[in-house]
Amino acid sequence: VRDGIELKYKLHTSKKKGRKQILVCHHGYQSSSICWTSVLQHFFLNTQDYNVLTFDCRGAGESSHDSTAEQMTFSTLAADVIDLVDQIFGQNLTFTFIGLSMGTMVGLTICNATFANRIEKLILIANKYTPPLFVNPSLIS
Repeated sequence: VRDGIELKYKLHTSKKKGRKQILVCHHGYQSSSICWTSVLQHFFLNTQDYNVLTFDCRGAGESSHDSTAEQMTFSTLAADVIDLVDQIFGQNLTFTFIGLSMGTMVGLTICNATFANRIEKLILIANKYTPPLFVNPSLIS
């Protein structure tokens, strides 16, 4: 992604035929993509209707820890998600975003940024923030 940062990711693809939805999972602060193990069992192993992308955001888990404080903003983290999705699935595809804790703010930032048209569904888990009024309420589960 931008700034030369390398993000460790894992793509869980289904062998089921037909178009599958894209599900992007963003972990919380001081966590990593390993927190999505049970989600994967439900969405991927049970239904196989999804291509699930889990990753460690910059500064977390096995991703680059070289970011400066100025680079660790929700806007940068949101742009990282879009860059990663574009690289893996192709540009301008829509996806469902699940954010846990800090990841919820990244999802809300995507919805507020120039990327708002990319989010098909937004799922917020353990969100202590009130969604801003400018986020389309139909996106939030």
